[in-house]
Amino acid sequence: MTIALSTKSKLCFVDGSLPRPSLNSPSLKKWLKCNDMVMSWILNVLSKSILDTIIYAKSAGQMWEELEERFGQVDGAKLYHVQKEMCNVSQGTSDIATYFTKMKSLRDELA
Repeated sequence: MTIALSTKSKLCFVDGSLPRPSLNSPSLKKWLKCNDMVMSWILNVLSKSILDTIIYAKSAGQMWEELEERFGQVDGAKLYHVQKEMCNVSQGTSDIATYFTKMKSLRDELA
């Protein structure tokens, strides 16, 4: 999601670097339009069960914060699984490129 927002120059709506203009600002209308567009993008990629919990957020930034709070935490079970899988990987009959690719993907996932 961050890659997609960045390519559209809209990441600033979720990271807080472009705050909402004041009520009498001439740029408020444009900001609201872009914020609504980002909110619709976020809502369109979520499952219904997740969507129902953030649908009433007032801004894209607020939606992002709620999603970050819920999904931005490390899953201990997943972490353990990846570490265990890294310990059990062996080259065996695989060529070096396949072995390296598997190890790199596990390291990336762990990071």
